[in-house]
Order: sequence, then C-alpha cells, then structure tokens
Amino acid sequence: MAPYVMVQASDARHFSQICDSVYRFMPFDLTKEELATLHAADERLSVAALHRGAGFYRYLIRHL
Repeated sequence: MAPYVMVQASDARHFSQICDSVYRFMPFDLTKEELATLHAADERLSVAALHRGAGFYRYLIRHL
C-alpha cells in the first residue's frame, strides 16, 4: 500500500530497464491544490508534506 501510485513519468522508467523491483509511488500526502500543480509552472508541495515524505523514506530504509 502506498499513499499515491505514480501514473505519470518518473525516473523509475530508467531503473526498470535494469531491475525487476522498481516501485512507483509518491510518499507525499498532497492537497487537491498541490496535486493540481504537478508538472505545472508552479509545482509545489508544503514543507510539512516534504517532511512527512522524508520520514517515510527514513522509516522504509531503516526497516528493510
């Protein structure tokens, strides 16, 4: 389970050519307004969402 499944292009497309275990998800809990800015000129997310996303990756890496 992941907060958001990535349906847009990401750098994962390059890694999937050399690895079978590439997971595309975004660990940020974005508001509707922030989601609407993805790939736009004013793309952004809140500092709080960034901290929670970084915390997710810290937890994931420590518990692998």
